[in-house]
Amino acid sequence: MAELPLIPTPPAQRWREFRIQNLPVLVFATAFLCAFYLWRESVTPATLVGEVETIRADVTSPDSGLLTNLWVTRFQPVKAGDVVAEVMATDSPAFDSSVQLLRGKIALSQLEVGSLLDRERLAFDYQMLRLDYLRQRVELATARAQLGPADHEYKAAGDLLNAKLLSEVDYDYFAKIREPLKAKVDETGKLVDELEKRLEQAKHLLEFFPSDQANTNWQRALAAIEQNRAQLARLGTEPVLLKAPIDGVVSAIYRRAGENILAGEPIITISALQGERIVGYLRQPFPIEPQVGMPVQIRLRSMKRQELLSQILAVGKQFEPITNSLAMLRPGLLVDMGLPISVALPAAVKLLPGELVDMSIRPRAR
Repeated sequence: MAELPLIPTPPAQRWREFRIQNLPVLVFATAFLCAFYLWRESVTPATLVGEVETIRADVTSPDSGLLTNLWVTRFQPVKAGDVVAEVMATDSPAFDSSVQLLRGKIALSQLEVGSLLDRERLAFDYQMLRLDYLRQRVELATARAQLGPADHEYKAAGDLLNAKLLSEVDYDYFAKIREPLKAKVDETGKLVDELEKRLEQAKHLLEFFPSDQANTNWQRALAAIEQNRAQLARLGTEPVLLKAPIDGVVSAIYRRAGENILAGEPIITISALQGERIVGYLRQPFPIEPQVGMPVQIRLRSMKRQELLSQILAVGKQFEPITNSLAMLRPGLLVDMGLPISVALPAAVKLLPGELVDMSIRPRAR
């Protein structure tokens, strides 16, 4: 019996068999490889979540009063030292305290001026005493110069008197010349010694008042008195100008012009344009013991999931409550605790303050 020809299988039937038998295996394998690649490259679980630390500074008034002017708006950039608000102080106790403080400064400056006057008076007395001392030394030197010849003549007259060659009247004449000069030398010598002691004492007293900066201190003391008096005259009449403490952007405004404010109450909050570090909280159990200098892989939460490398700057010494935007509480917990970790900002990309990043701590290479 002759063999019958094979009936060809239609392509549709072959495709149906391939789709039923082989296609699921290929799809599963492809999906597994894609999932493995994505998990390894983009979805690796982070050790902790970090936040770029936001630096904020509040503008407050030192005294209670009326907010008369506010010269900034929200999100307005400012520089450190820019005047942002004006307050008219109305706090009587603070005003009285400021008045007493300025009066105390004026009294202190006047005391300093009095001290400088005493120093100048002491210096003048010292110079007068020194001139008197020099004058007496001249008198002593002159008397000694005159006493030498007079003493010689007196001794010669004594020898002549003994030899009966000179009368007693002439001898008394030479004695009258010598004795006053001798008395003058003795008393002037005592006076010079006394003046020398007093001069030395005055010199020691004058050393407590250095004269190198006497003129400068005098001018400074007078300028301080004038400045404090002018400030005392302006106190209560001029408004207090509040200035921005840091460079940044006005992130919040709490009070408006025309409102009464209290001393120390925040009026404006200024946020810095960039942070200084990344702060994260490591929850228990620790996957790795964090240490300063350990490398940290940072993954940005952007569309490209860019990865950067940084290192740990500091590790906290105690657990702290996670109260910021990093607090993703576990079910049933009102407050979560974590170990704070400070990580350096990577230089390759600019991160905004408050930006969240995923971080993975890597062990040091041995």
